Amino acid sequence: MTGDYNTIPSEDAIKNIMLSLFDDLWIVNDICQKIIDPLNINGYTFDSLHLSKRIDYIFKLKSQNFTEQIKFNCEIQVVSTLSSNHRPVVLNFDLL
Repeated sequence: MTGDYNTIPSEDAIKNIMLSLFDDLWIVNDICQKIIDPLNINGYTFDSLHLSKRIDYIFKLKSQNFTEQIKFNCEIQVVSTLSSNHRPVVLNFDLL
């Protein structure tokens, strides 16, 4: 599941509800390699001009063994752009 959830990771909607069923692919280190912008090491996605929050996510079901379904080329990153007030979170991977 992906999208703009308009809530930060420490709020109940993410911390208690989403993370009980899903893994946040930005913080799970053993699935995908993070491509980190040195100016945005926290993966903030909002506001594009003055980054201060991470409110856009890519989640996977905890019950899915994602690592067995993908090849080695799995990368997640927040793309630096001013096309929107949010910066997109992008996941690239190859299926087996």
